[in-house]
Amino acid sequence: MVGIDLSAEMIARARKKATNLPVLFKRASCDRLPFPEDTFDRSLVSFGLHELPLVIRQNSLKEIYRTLKPGGSLFIFDYHLPEGLWPRLAIKSFVKFFEEEVAYRLMLEDRLPAEIGDDGFILKERRWPLAGMFQMLRAQKPGQARADG
Repeated sequence: MVGIDLSAEMIARARKKATNLPVLFKRASCDRLPFPEDTFDRSLVSFGLHELPLVIRQNSLKEIYRTLKPGGSLFIFDYHLPEGLWPRLAIKSFVKFFEEEVAYRLMLEDRLPAEIGDDGFILKERRWPLAGMFQMLRAQKPGQARADG
């Protein structure tokens, strides 16, 4: 298992939480991953894409695609704008107050499913937990998983 973050502080926090787990942490930018093609079976992005401006987010998704093995899965957990009045008001207020404008726009425009499709992924599943204020997406890189890895 490999964890990356651009922030040395976040890497240090993650190391403290992951004691006794077989995790390699690397300081790296998600739009320039320091791994060869077809390295990973799965990739998880938790509350990270909404922080990125469009071009960097697109490059990051391309890098995830590049480093996933054929048949590999991408899991994304991020904000979502729900239908209900109170959950909608709650999450809009939270994101507007605590996040950057890019996060707010991404949530309002609900672009993540289209963006992952633009990069070649096939959306396999989408769920909206906690009254729809969040979204969980599971996408797959086309192709068959190789027998050797």
